[in-house]
Amino acid sequence: MIRRLEVESKTYRKFDPVKSKGVYVSVTPNANSILLISRYASLIGMPLLLQEQHELHCTVVYSRSIPKVTPRLDAQKVYRARIVGVNWWLGHDKAGYLVLVLNSPDLSELHREWYDSGCTSSFGDYVPHVTLKKDFGPRPPNLGLIRDKLAKYIGTSLEFSSAALEGLN
Repeated sequence: MIRRLEVESKTYRKFDPVKSKGVYVSVTPNANSILLISRYASLIGMPLLLQEQHELHCTVVYSRSIPKVTPRLDAQKVYRARIVGVNWWLGHDKAGYLVLVLNSPDLSELHREWYDSGCTSSFGDYVPHVTLKKDFGPRPPNLGLIRDKLAKYIGTSLEFSSAALEGLN
């Protein structure tokens, strides 16, 4: 996958419990979900480039701690989620992010399993989401309009799979 190649060269690498400085677990939307997410991005005037479509993912775990026992990941398992909103967040790097906020008992359970195994978080409560645009800039004054454009799609189901474990550099 393009996302794996690009991301791996920046921050992540094959997980090695001895050499890795933490763990990163993510899932990627299936083809139909990528099409839906791309359609929603276009509706709000932010069409996704092909490379951006390949980078779509939902982070399950980002932890500077290595779990005591590494839970097993099933790359074939399907994790279901529903879109509950669109929001702008100020990221840890002070860049603005436009995200689709999700509700997913499946992803929340996977997240909890990893944290019960010894992972830690500096981000607070887990909120499943898909980033539509990173480095978005300051909070958009038209965020209400963006939300209105996507309001009829709240509750849309998305599916994720291809669970992957990577190590932090």
